[in-house]
Amino acid sequence: MRALLDPARPLPTHYGAIVGLAALGARVVKLLLLPNVPAYLALLLPELDATVQPNELKRTEAMHCLGALQVPRAHAPTRPGGSRPSSPRFSFSLDLFPTPKFFGLD
Repeated sequence: MRALLDPARPLPTHYGAIVGLAALGARVVKLLLLPNVPAYLALLLPELDATVQPNELKRTEAMHCLGALQVPRAHAPTRPGGSRPSSPRFSFSLDLFPTPKFFGLD
């Protein structure tokens, strides 16, 4: 968790932390990763902006981190009753951020 929230660490380290935590299962994601998403997005979103981050490689790394936080809609958790989230492309784990528009990606 420290690696993920440390702005001094490189983005590939953040990516590895996200993927590693996700691999530990839904409970770890719910208890450790999701509560820290707002703080992490505050660090990550500026890296996606070309006016803030002119280095294309860094922006690509940031996109990979963002992608690790998203799951394909086909694998998104179902709601009670079996319905899927309404997002056309992606749904954030546990449906906290239902559309890519939240991230300014449309």
